[in-house]
Amino acid sequence: MSSHLVRDELIELACDQSGLNDFGDLPFPGPLDVLIESMNREAQLDATRRSQAQAMIVATLVKRLSFVNDRSLFPQIADEVITAPLFIVGAPRTGSTHYMRCSDRLLALEPRCSGR
Repeated sequence: MSSHLVRDELIELACDQSGLNDFGDLPFPGPLDVLIESMNREAQLDATRRSQAQAMIVATLVKRLSFVNDRSLFPQIADEVITAPLFIVGAPRTGSTHYMRCSDRLLALEPRCSGR
């Protein structure tokens, strides 16, 4: 790994991990460059933290690639209407993440809550 984060390297890693290369129409390189510049210049990341930052950015890019791919494979996603979203909010260390994961598993069992 290089001594600093490089946009093209991060994008290449995301494409390699996902097997995809279409990031869609929304512009992201500019904001990504601002983040990378800040991390390289201001954050003073050691090798471990730089590796963690790289993993976080690549994971986010992979999610974007997957999102764009899903929208192209299933264009009907755009027609879905969400009438009653569910928001789980909690203070840190109060169990909200555990509750969210349990709720997600329970909702997955309900046919009316299926993403299909």
